[in-house]
Amino acid sequence: METDSEALLHAGIELAATTWDETRAVLGWTNDSVDKSFTHQVGRAHRNLLYERLGLDPEIDYSTVEFLGNTGATALPIAAAMGAESGHVVAGERVAWLGIGSGLSSVMLGFEW
Repeated sequence: METDSEALLHAGIELAATTWDETRAVLGWTNDSVDKSFTHQVGRAHRNLLYERLGLDPEIDYSTVEFLGNTGATALPIAAAMGAESGHVVAGERVAWLGIGSGLSSVMLGFEW
């Protein structure tokens, strides 16, 4: 299999931006409404570009890519479990789960912890 990883990265980021706009509209949230986030993490550059494009502060994210690497589809649930265990997120905070797949799919969820 051959892929153009650079084109795939940018297409995924644009899909994520569209999905995030739709998710916020459904939830009635703004970017400032989000207290914490967890996301699929391919690498540092991808993560930074994603947060920049979405207009979210990367400090609200619980990042695991630095010490776990790219764990694929398990990245978001692993980060969420580790973040919950570490106290990254506390009761009453608004949390965004941002899922973006390399097959160019995206699903996002917002909820109160």
